[in-house]
Amino acid sequence: MERTLTANDLTERLRRRLETERREIEELTASELERLGENSRRVARNALSSIERDTEEATGRMRALLLRA
Repeated sequence: MERTLTANDLTERLRRRLETERREIEELTASELERLGENSRRVARNALSSIERDTEEATGRMRALLLRA
């Protein structure tokens, strides 16, 4: 026996499909945000290391100049 879909059946099917798609988008978005956060932290750590190294070198040069003066 073939079942005829009613408007309510179609509405429910669409609601479930949209809910599934929404969940998938949220999961993907959360994953991408986590990756973005990890990458941002890595970039910030590298920048800080570079700044600290440059500052240390500049301080050393300044110290040497002051000792010669």
